[in-house]
Amino acid sequence: MAKIDREKIKTWFITGASSGIGYELSRQLLSRGYNVIAVSRRIPDFKEENALCLSVDVTKPDNIKEAIQKGIEKFGKIDVLSNNAGISSNVTCEEETLEHMKNVMEVNFFGTFNTINAILPHFRKNKNGTIINNTSQSGITPRIYGSAYCSSKHAIEGLTGVCWLETYKFCRVMAFE
Repeated sequence: MAKIDREKIKTWFITGASSGIGYELSRQLLSRGYNVIAVSRRIPDFKEENALCLSVDVTKPDNIKEAIQKGIEKFGKIDVLSNNAGISSNVTCEEETLEHMKNVMEVNFFGTFNTINAILPHFRKNKNGTIINNTSQSGITPRIYGSAYCSSKHAIEGLTGVCWLETYKFCRVMAFE
């Protein structure tokens, strides 16, 4: 397997960067000198010069497009999209409400779709890009108390597969479970 040129993965757009995996990934990359566009509904608190921290709601496509444009203006290009924004849910199917199910799907699945949809033209133009979708083992193997969460993560697994098939000539696509 050929080693990936560090210049092809220099600038990262990371959703869900104010907590959890998105926060830790941003922190680790910044400490290693990578450029990070750290986005979350709550503005991430990174002070490094190679960080651009923005408040972004992944359920709003225009909000994402604006953040991508700001990232390109600051760093010249974006090489990697890491989708980490999401919410958990731990109720039974019987207890689940339609409103809550829609909210989980809106953030977890449609948020992931929105960021992919917004960044693909940039990756296609550069003939380079990497998409990392944070799914879950629960997206592969269902669990109890997870109707909304497991459903959203299963949908991301499907989206990741389709995206890989459609973009393999210019983009690497993977699921992180």
